Amino acid sequence: MQFHFRATSIGIYHIRFWTGAFSFLDATSTDTPIFDEATRDVVAGLAASFVIGDRYRKAEQFRRYLQGHLANFGADYYNFPAVLQLRNESFAAVKYFMDHEHDDAYKGKRRGHVKRH
Repeated sequence: MQFHFRATSIGIYHIRFWTGAFSFLDATSTDTPIFDEATRDVVAGLAASFVIGDRYRKAEQFRRYLQGHLANFGADYYNFPAVLQLRNESFAAVKYFMDHEHDDAYKGKRRGHVKRH
């Protein structure tokens, strides 16, 4: 008996777009087994932080870890390296925010921003 599968639109969104995005890698990095001790230490050490710089560092470290293990993604139906490349702009947007967070010209553009001390 042969089985046939059809992906849903939500499933396609996840595998084509969200899996390589900053938000996805930030969220899943703490729930994914990481076998490299240095990467695991960084991810685990920053797991509880809500500071955007920490979250960026954690997600970037996890992304580099995954890129270093691309040989494990041997499926010909899923081009994980292309998904990571496609979602580079999500990391760039977070980096841009971090670089301009203290820029007076940028502060006025953030709607609803309340600075807490």
